[in-house]
Amino acid sequence: MPEWGALFKAFVTDNPMEPIPTDVLLQFEAVLKQRNIPLASRADYKKWLRYFLDYRAKYPPPAAVVKAAPCPSLKASCRNCRPK
Repeated sequence: MPEWGALFKAFVTDNPMEPIPTDVLLQFEAVLKQRNIPLASRADYKKWLRYFLDYRAKYPPPAAVVKAAPCPSLKASCRNCRPK
């Protein structure tokens, strides 16, 4: 059975993450500084930002959320609840 280290290295090499865009990184670093995030922790914050951006690139949110028509019974009960 192969080692986890070898499997992870193969996965990372085959699926590289995009770097954080410079403008986004500069803004992110400014927010970290403004919120007094310790320098020792900032690398972890940047790592998780990179994970998030990679995830969003692979799995974008739906373009629009479709709103369903309200339930008729809910609609009738809400009519009586509106402030006048």
